Amino acid sequence: MTELIGFISPGYEAWPLLVAKHHPTAQLAAEELQTYLQKITDRQVSIIQDPAETQSPYIELIYQEKASDGFLRQVSPTGIQLIGRSPRGLLCAAYDLLEELGCRWYSPGDLGERVPKARQAALPAGIKDVEPALAGRGLALANPAYLEQAEEWVDWAGKNRFNTLCFTAAAGPGRAWRKVRKGVLRDLERRGMEAELGCGLKGLLPRYLFWRHKRFFRFDGSRRTPDGNLCPTNPDALQALQRREARFFRANQGIRRFHVWPDLMAPGGWCRCAS
Repeated sequence: MTELIGFISPGYEAWPLLVAKHHPTAQLAAEELQTYLQKITDRQVSIIQDPAETQSPYIELIYQEKASDGFLRQVSPTGIQLIGRSPRGLLCAAYDLLEELGCRWYSPGDLGERVPKARQAALPAGIKDVEPALAGRGLALANPAYLEQAEEWVDWAGKNRFNTLCFTAAAGPGRAWRKVRKGVLRDLERRGMEAELGCGLKGLLPRYLFWRHKRFFRFDGSRRTPDGNLCPTNPDALQALQRREARFFRANQGIRRFHVWPDLMAPGGWCRCAS
């Protein structure tokens, strides 16, 4: 039977959290552990920066400078080490530890959070080595209404080990995205996560252009119509699309990946002109 190592026990000082290296994501890992361990046990858990600050064993948070979100956890009576293969990996190690104690985050916000109550906290002795099966784990929020809860979605996605959030809309994330962009990017960066943006061709080639530039749009077999995709052999249509794409990218500098898709129509909504 695996030995359990108690790091918060009645009558004993709770093991503190040691974070020797300063990094926003590593600091967040320590703060999340501190917050939820106190919620579970109603005991104060301190964060220290020097082993000399304590006489008890401690939980040491360490990170490497790799690209992986994987981590190693070593548990013994003399202490616990959480070793992230990156700062993001260290944050994943913190949430994995909390899940092992019974914490769950089923949906964004307080209603989706489940935190058990216990007088003590313990982990099985030994080594746990975790490497994600998928390097990229993304979630697409395809309705601008989700941006009203952007902070909660970022927090929930981080706790569930996503490393990318993609905000998409047929006409582009638009005004709702611009309103929350700064805060969302800041919160994602602190968690070691990235944002992606998506926009349909309808948002990059507005349909009001049809009344001035009918040949930008598709020929359906009998007439030009704005109800589908552009005419991809019209050089002026392609230039107009490129200008708007460039404007969209420049307005969102710092984001490394964009998604652009054609109008989704049956049987395709593409141009049927001779060219």
